[in-house]
Amino acid sequence: MYAPLLDVRGVLTVEHAALDLRIHEALVVVAATSFGTIAIHAPKASVDRLAWRIESWIDGLKRTSRRGTIRYTKYGLTIWLVDSEKSPLEEPDLTLVVDSHLLPSCPTLATRAIVAGRIADRGHWFYDLCRKEQSAGVFSASAICSAYPDQVAAILPSDDPLYNRHMELKDEEIGPIVFRKFARQRLKVRTDKAREYLTQSQQAEAEKQLGKLWHTGRVGTPVVTFELSAVQKRYLAVKRLARINGKKGVILLKARRCGFTTLEQGQSYADCVTYPGTSCVTLANSVKNIKRIFRMVKEFHAQDPRKLKTDSDSKVQLELDNKSTFFIGTASATGFARGDMLRRGHVSEAAYCCEGPNQVRDLFSLEAALLGAAKFGFLVWESTANGRNWFHNLYKENRDTNGIYQSVFLPWFMDPTNVAPEGTYSVQEILETLTQEEVDLIERHGLTVPQIAFRRTIWREFKHLTPQEYPEDDERCFLSSGYCYFPVNDLFLIRDLLEHSNKTPDITDLPDGQYVEWEAPVPGERYVLGCDTSEGLLGGDPNGIGVMHKSSGRQVASAHGHFETRALGKLCVWLSRKYNKGLLGIERNGLGIAVLDEVGRLGYGKSHHKGGSLYHFKEGRPGWDTNGTTRPRIIDGVRDKILEAPETIVDPMFVSECLSFKKQPSGKYAADPGSHDDSVMKWGICEQMRHERIRKSRLRILEGTL
Repeated sequence: MYAPLLDVRGVLTVEHAALDLRIHEALVVVAATSFGTIAIHAPKASVDRLAWRIESWIDGLKRTSRRGTIRYTKYGLTIWLVDSEKSPLEEPDLTLVVDSHLLPSCPTLATRAIVAGRIADRGHWFYDLCRKEQSAGVFSASAICSAYPDQVAAILPSDDPLYNRHMELKDEEIGPIVFRKFARQRLKVRTDKAREYLTQSQQAEAEKQLGKLWHTGRVGTPVVTFELSAVQKRYLAVKRLARINGKKGVILLKARRCGFTTLEQGQSYADCVTYPGTSCVTLANSVKNIKRIFRMVKEFHAQDPRKLKTDSDSKVQLELDNKSTFFIGTASATGFARGDMLRRGHVSEAAYCCEGPNQVRDLFSLEAALLGAAKFGFLVWESTANGRNWFHNLYKENRDTNGIYQSVFLPWFMDPTNVAPEGTYSVQEILETLTQEEVDLIERHGLTVPQIAFRRTIWREFKHLTPQEYPEDDERCFLSSGYCYFPVNDLFLIRDLLEHSNKTPDITDLPDGQYVEWEAPVPGERYVLGCDTSEGLLGGDPNGIGVMHKSSGRQVASAHGHFETRALGKLCVWLSRKYNKGLLGIERNGLGIAVLDEVGRLGYGKSHHKGGSLYHFKEGRPGWDTNGTTRPRIIDGVRDKILEAPETIVDPMFVSECLSFKKQPSGKYAADPGSHDDSVMKWGICEQMRHERIRKSRLRILEGTL
């Protein structure tokens, strides 16, 4: 059967079915009948088996181990047996690669090489190699069993979801349809859902286990077949489309209890049992959630009618005898991912991970570890909302731009089980008491009376947290973790007006930032400027400048970015001069002193008390001093502007930051952790500058001096 391998010239590829196969033995025969230096590359899991076979079949070998590799020598023959991370110390005449689909990268190949393995995923080097090089053979299960009848016992049943791929070598992934078949055949879940939310077959399973009174909740929780709901099927279709479009993963913003965590664990388990050597990981935000999720995975394995044996018993790791590994841990445990090759990575309740003052740094570290490990894999960041923190920023950035992830929003009414049970509400009463908000939801989304009844129930239970736990749009859900200082309804009205505005600003890219101009300066008009300062380092707080028309308060221009202090000072002077030497208020706190020094060095330090254009909060003390007294003045001025003159607001970034400006646990109003308030502060300083005036210098003539 493997006769073509004995006379190899160039690079030959071999794809074979997923059986307890003889490909290892076939390549050992090739090595034993060759001359010169032979290098056999294999995953660590296959090295021991190959070593045992080589030593059993080839007599008279001398074995030495050098630098983690095994070297066999015999007259005229040298065989190097190395794992995927090593290289032979001699130039090989022939390279043999075993289980290529499990190797993360392609070994250096000699002029003559045989590369063998099971069908790999698209994008994997072995998949590409098989379609570019001349193939020595594609051996299906039937071809293998005709040569080796003892392999018949290892053939999958023809109705197995992965039969076509693993037995017939047909190129198909575990897509939505295939996974649904797998779930029905092999996945069981423990459920506490009420009877009306289960299918007829699931109800029959529950009654068979616990009797006719199982639904009372007094006799335990049943284990039923995992059947995908309508919203889960929709989610799988969106994920598949994201992969087709080349995305590295999805960011899922969802409602509570829609079963997405269960779905993700089911997919990871399916990958581990059907793709040998697979690594999947789930990260959670707390030890409690780790235990809950891992119990779910252990239940999958325990109830699987075709379950594989486990190699170890661990509280955080499921190791199967096909060399696949399922790991679960906290989001802070990123060390496991470095050097690993993940097929799937899932971060559960991601918005509640990486909290605290260093969340941006922690997020960068976590994301870098996962992206590096999942080079050929797929990542899922799944969560309900948790304020306008880093998760909100990540979701919004990928929603509004062509990022590496696909942002997915699934509101509560996408799940058809989110309805009030019959008999728990009065249709007539609900129709007679509909609020305007409920009428709008019915018109926009086609909500039914049972859904409105369900909505009223969850509002009674969750109160102001309802938009967060059961979201209806992907903006308001991020507001419910705190009390916004500014009028939220007015802010949403402004945001909607800006989104539908036909006015397009002029945008100029600057080093480390961007300049946006809504109105050009008009000769004779007076303008004011406000500058919020920071260090200007990437990953830290941004800084910027706002320009406002003095009399009307219209926002006319803005610079925003991570400008270095000297560059920010130059930008302040340039904008003030451009806008008719407008009064310039620069926050002097912290690094603001360095910005003010640069402004002074450019000859722009003259006090507004003496006719200059630079604001001095005291004579000889340039800049705006933000302290316990002046800070409330700034934010109160912003609030008044939103209430009294919303038509003067044109900066969408300002509106977005106002929405995340809330009362924090300390009692102070500030930006949510992971969010920023630099736009709020720069426009707030602008508003204060409107009430200042530049005093012109006067010429005094003293008697007797002429």
